[in-house]
Amino acid sequence: MRRPSTVDFIGIGGARCGTTWLTHCLRAHPQLCLSEPKEVRYFNRRTLLDEPQRAGLNPNHTKPLDWYLAHFRHSKPGQLNGECSPVYLYDEEAAAAIYRTFPCAKLIVCLRNPIDRAYSHYWLDRGNRNTMLGEASFEEALERYPFYLEMGRYARQLKRYLACFPREQLLLLFSDDMKREPASEVVKALYFLGVEPTIDPDVLRRSYGNAPTQVRSPAFKWFLRDVARRAVDWGLSPVVKAMRRLKIQDLVRAVNATPLQYPEMRPETRQWLREALRQDIRELEAMAGRDLSHWR
Repeated sequence: MRRPSTVDFIGIGGARCGTTWLTHCLRAHPQLCLSEPKEVRYFNRRTLLDEPQRAGLNPNHTKPLDWYLAHFRHSKPGQLNGECSPVYLYDEEAAAAIYRTFPCAKLIVCLRNPIDRAYSHYWLDRGNRNTMLGEASFEEALERYPFYLEMGRYARQLKRYLACFPREQLLLLFSDDMKREPASEVVKALYFLGVEPTIDPDVLRRSYGNAPTQVRSPAFKWFLRDVARRAVDWGLSPVVKAMRRLKIQDLVRAVNATPLQYPEMRPETRQWLREALRQDIRELEAMAGRDLSHWR
C-alpha cells in the first residue's frame, strides 16, 4: 500500500467554523486526498475537553511521522495530500511543529464570529454529555474552561503561524462567506491549492456546518471513533474511506443522536464576550484586510 512522503496542505482551524463542511467539499475533488479520519490531531501537544478520556497531553504528538503519513495510505499518484484538525490553530506548539515537518505546506483557516463559535462549541460538548462539563451553564463553562473564549482570539493564534510561514501559504476563509456563496469559497480554496477549480454541485448541497446533537450513548460515540482510528493504524484506511463513501458512519451516528435545540445566548453574556474579544478582532481586521465590525 502506497504511503506518501509529504503532506501538501493542512486545515488548521478553527473549531466550529465550517471546517467539516469544507473538508467534505475538498474530499470530493479527484486531485485531492484527505486523511482518514478527517482529524489526525498529530501536531497539537494538548487535547481539549471534547476527548475527556484523553484530556491533557496528546498521545499522538509523540508518535513517529510514519504513523501520521499512514493516514494517507489511500492516496493515489498525483494527488495532493491534506488533513484538517481544527485544534491546530489554538494549540501553542502546533505552528512550529507543522513548520519543522512540512515547511512548504499550505494552510487553510476557517473563521467564524468568535462569540457564536464559543456558544456552539459549548453546546456541542453538552450534547456529547461531556462528564467534565456536566450541567454547567455557558457562563460557568467560560469561567471554568477558558478555552471556549480563548479559541476565538484568532489574531493571537495566527501570529504564531505567521511567525513561521510566509503569508502567501495561508488562506483565510470566513463562515459568513461560506454560507452566502459556498461555491465561490470552495473554488477559492481550490485555486489556493493549485488544482482544477471545479466541484460537483451536488457536493455543495450538503448542509453547511456540523449542528450540535444530543448523543444517546457517549461511550458508543467514542467507541466508533476509536474503531476508525485503529483501523487506520492497521492499514485499513481504504476501508474507512469506503465506509464514508457508503455513508455507513453517518447512518450509525444518526441512530446514536438526536437534534439539539438550544436557547439564545444571554444578551449580557454576548456583550461581555464582545468586550473581551474586541481588540483581537481589530487586529484580525488588519491581518485580513476586512471589516469585521459586525463581530465586535
